[in-house]
Amino acid sequence: MAELEDIPILAELGDQLKAGFRRREVRRLPAGRLVAAATAGAAIVIGIAWGIGGGFGSTQASAAQALRAVADAAQRQPDSFPKPNQFFYIRWLQAGLVPVRVHADELMPRIDESLPKALVRIETWEWWSTTRTGEIRSRVLSVTFPTAAARALWQKLGRPPLGGIAPPTGIAAEPIVVPLDPHTLTLDQVLALPTIPRALYGRLFAGGTAHNAVEDVRQLDVYPIGPRLRAALYRALALVPGIRDAGRVRTLTGQVGEAIGAGGEELIIDPRTGTMLGSRSVVTESDSRAVNLPAGTISGQVAIVQRAITNSLAAPRT
Repeated sequence: MAELEDIPILAELGDQLKAGFRRREVRRLPAGRLVAAATAGAAIVIGIAWGIGGGFGSTQASAAQALRAVADAAQRQPDSFPKPNQFFYIRWLQAGLVPVRVHADELMPRIDESLPKALVRIETWEWWSTTRTGEIRSRVLSVTFPTAAARALWQKLGRPPLGGIAPPTGIAAEPIVVPLDPHTLTLDQVLALPTIPRALYGRLFAGGTAHNAVEDVRQLDVYPIGPRLRAALYRALALVPGIRDAGRVRTLTGQVGEAIGAGGEELIIDPRTGTMLGSRSVVTESDSRAVNLPAGTISGQVAIVQRAITNSLAAPRT
């Protein structure tokens, strides 16, 4: 695949990646995996970038205060839900590093930190309905190489496609299932969840880890759950021990939101509207040695670009 021309936000991310590589190489001198890292229709990606603020020292109290504020904002938003013959539409971006594999035809590549990597930016569209066949589409927007070694290997392999993009895939018209940890709920069961925060905490988060709670909220937010339930999820998340506020950060598309999470997984929420802008994975102190990256490095980014209710398998106008 020929390399595509970068757009401004990717160029900026590429500069951050190059700086991240230089920092990492300095650390390796003595001794030498969006999606989500994986999401339907997207590649397994590992990326490096830096936010605009925040850190690891914030308290549970500040996170709870931030979550209550975004819950208040979310509850003020209008409620809309697709009719049986309509689609719920979501468009999102993912950017990160994909290994340039020595065996380019490998179907399930091993995630190997020693392999040179390419910076791949992916756009995905999804249409969901309970009565009509939906669809998932993805495309690689651009590919760049943070190091000369990565580009050389890619050229040596015959410029293989990067990003693992599958052709458009149909989504069966059936009850929508939401994968949570450790349980799975249908969308109807999700919409029937209590909106009293403590009751919702007991139903979803009690007995689990803060990391799992953050992942569950991220999964649930993808669907049209309505402002009352979204606000209740934020307030229930505020009750989970170990939740931290990392401060204001920029998403992949440049929007600024509050990063709130645990265990290296963070939700990025618009403080004005309570809308989920995206998410990111951050290398923690405990994982730093294993992934050979400094703590605080972002290891994956997703940005939600648009949500809408539509009547056809066509991208709605923004």
